[in-house]
Amino acid sequence: MRCAELMPKRTVFVVGIMPRSGTNFLHQLLALHPDCGERAEIPEDRLLIPAEHLIAYAGRVANGWREWNVPEVERERLVRSIGDGLLRFLSVGVDKPWVVTKTPSVQNLELFFELFPSARLLILVRDGRAVAESAARTFGWSRSNAMRRWSAAARAIVDFETSHTGEDGGYRIVRYEELVDDFETTLRGVLEWCGLDPERYPFADARKLPLIGSSIHTGGRQEVHWEPVERPPDFARRVPWSSWSRSLQEEFTLVAGDEMRALGYGDADLATPRLIGRLRRLVGAAAFRWNRPGRL
Repeated sequence: MRCAELMPKRTVFVVGIMPRSGTNFLHQLLALHPDCGERAEIPEDRLLIPAEHLIAYAGRVANGWREWNVPEVERERLVRSIGDGLLRFLSVGVDKPWVVTKTPSVQNLELFFELFPSARLLILVRDGRAVAESAARTFGWSRSNAMRRWSAAARAIVDFETSHTGEDGGYRIVRYEELVDDFETTLRGVLEWCGLDPERYPFADARKLPLIGSSIHTGGRQEVHWEPVERPPDFARRVPWSSWSRSLQEEFTLVAGDEMRALGYGDADLATPRLIGRLRRLVGAAAFRWNRPGRL
């Protein structure tokens, strides 16, 4: 085996706040760059979701080194070596200098740089109301449950940002809405940040990408599906949650308003909760804790 094959390629992880946040879209866009490839056999890498077991493994190994007073830095090197092995796994069969991979989950986000300190991390966020409505249409989740899942995932991102304040970290938060509304400017910024030459990017092809898995434009079919559908001209202006009742909008403000503001969405169009909304939040939050989902 050649030495070059032992070295992991440069890797960009696209991590969506949760399913239905546009993770596929951003991944598709990056994969169009002539320097980027992907492991087509693995649609979502999901490497971070059980990553606590890898950290625990390294810790148990390092505990066995204590009698020799092995420095803590060796445990950190072991974790990084495990991460390098995972990066090499993602690059198998990829003949481009960059690998792009994705997962629509922020579970164990705080462990990312322990495993992958040299990788680039794009965290994709989207308006929680759009995500909740899309999840309800696609997976049959209740809107209340979906908005609470979004709130918990958003809080994980905010906590991650807080822990990296002041660092020149290898991560960037991308808002789905900016990617749709100001496409070329936003995408150029992402490409430049990743270290990918935007002058070599096929923007014309990117604008023609079809929709895959959209819950608001299904090409005339009743159910959400994963077949490509031509993107309509007015797609950017469609609001998935426009049919929400006032009480549901109030519930969202109470459940996730703080997280929306923390992620930079502001509160201009968030419904101001009335007393009945506050009572609904208390009841809903108690039910969510009782049936709390195992994953964000």
